[in-house]
Amino acid sequence: MKLLRILIASLTVFVILAGGAVAIAWHDQERLIQLVLSRIHAETGYNIVPAGARLALRSHLVVVLEKPRIYLNGAEVAQVDDLRAVIGIHAIFSTNGLPLYAIALDHPRVRIPAGLAGVTPHGFPKPDVAVVDKLKWALDAVSDVAQRIEIENAALIDVDGTPLIDQLTLTA
Repeated sequence: MKLLRILIASLTVFVILAGGAVAIAWHDQERLIQLVLSRIHAETGYNIVPAGARLALRSHLVVVLEKPRIYLNGAEVAQVDDLRAVIGIHAIFSTNGLPLYAIALDHPRVRIPAGLAGVTPHGFPKPDVAVVDKLKWALDAVSDVAQRIEIENAALIDVDGTPLIDQLTLTA
């Protein structure tokens, strides 16, 4: 009987703490979203500017950014219909939310920036050391931010707007 009381008391404390964490997250959702975006900017250099944002709480915290535009060094490099960042609840308190559990991009349209090292005027990469180094840097930056990446129906266009890839779906 005493064990049952301890179990019920422990469960009650857990429910109260979880409810408090949810209430704090819901109340400070704009601040929490800005925290995640600033951490991504600090880790990768990508500045993500959403038209709208919302939170959802499931087994993880899900931040949904609506119609975000992604900038690198002040130049727009991508537009996305929806970007979902899935954050482990424990990671929010221990590491400011990074690395993300997963990041998902719906219908991203990526433009190759003009003057990118190793890219010709028509966007086709030249197989040289600069391209390999740039790809390695990009993959390292992404791996610091997210454990899993899902890309759905991506399009890649060159600086002139010519499509290089029409539909690309990728899970890594």
